[in-house]
Amino acid sequence: MKLSQFEYNLPEDRIAKFPPKVRGTTNLMVLNRDSQSIDHKKYADIPDYIKPGDVLVLNNTKVERVRVFLFNPRNEKRVEAIFLNKVCRGTDEAIEYWECILGRAKHVTEGDKLKSFLNDDNYIEVEGKISDGIFLVSSRKGKIDSFFQSEGHIPLPPYLHREDSEEDRVRYNTVFAKYIGSAAAPTAGLNVTEDLLNKLTNKGVKVVEVKLNVGWGTFAPIRTENIEDHKIHSERIEVTKQAADEINEVIKSGGDIWVLGTTAARTLESVAYKDKESDRYFVKEYEGDTNIYIYPGYEWKVVNHMITNFHAPKSSLVVMISAFAGYDFIMKGYNTAIEKKYNFLSYGDSMLII
Repeated sequence: MKLSQFEYNLPEDRIAKFPPKVRGTTNLMVLNRDSQSIDHKKYADIPDYIKPGDVLVLNNTKVERVRVFLFNPRNEKRVEAIFLNKVCRGTDEAIEYWECILGRAKHVTEGDKLKSFLNDDNYIEVEGKISDGIFLVSSRKGKIDSFFQSEGHIPLPPYLHREDSEEDRVRYNTVFAKYIGSAAAPTAGLNVTEDLLNKLTNKGVKVVEVKLNVGWGTFAPIRTENIEDHKIHSERIEVTKQAADEINEVIKSGGDIWVLGTTAARTLESVAYKDKESDRYFVKEYEGDTNIYIYPGYEWKVVNHMITNFHAPKSSLVVMISAFAGYDFIMKGYNTAIEKKYNFLSYGDSMLII
């Protein structure tokens, strides 16, 4: 399929620039794949659709202040850095290495020392380019953490066209966020409240947590004309033995697997395997990287239903949900959402696909 097929007209006033005043009060579009029908509900109605004995899988990753502005003395340019993840390199334990997105990358070259605006002793050294926009950088151990504490910002998506605030430190994370490691939030969960989770567990729904550290793989733009040629940058995932066991228990008992967001979906599909004896798919315990890229034609292994936000045109995320619900049905849903004035993207409304 061509990337242009995933273009749609998203009016600027349909992009939610701020979170709703009260978490969990957003709208919910319900897409029924069997009947090809569309219903309009509230986010708080989600428990009405999930049956006792089903499982809802959440991504418990957390966004920290990993966006830092630095100064390049070589050319006196300001450089934006978004730190993605720490990597193992070299043998010197006093040095740590990170994969990092560097804005205005044309002003950066290997060997540059990018300094803090507040403290000349704080700097990172550019070790080299990994891929488009992503660099390997190094620093003395602990210095990058001090960047985050003293001058770090929440890495809000650029389409919000504003700087982060103290409110974003809370609202650009889910109520179940636990483990630091993401450069963007798993946004489908931003509207989940403790009350909603309690309603689900009281109803007999299992709630299970997995982790995908959201990075360049999730939000990198597709730059290939044919969507099948796009490659996704690796991201770190973790499915504990307990989580795998609980999900597999539901599969064995005939319950459905619901995922909160595309990152939870990609995590489960990354660890799915077919049991030869039963000829059924289950999930395995795993900690490591995934670069799974899901596009139309993909055979889904374990995910039955999905809750997700409304995604940007021509993104790998709108491609992925088209693989789940069907291209024509998703495009119909998106056009209906614009007509009905749903709010889009990170702080916007959500879609439930059954």
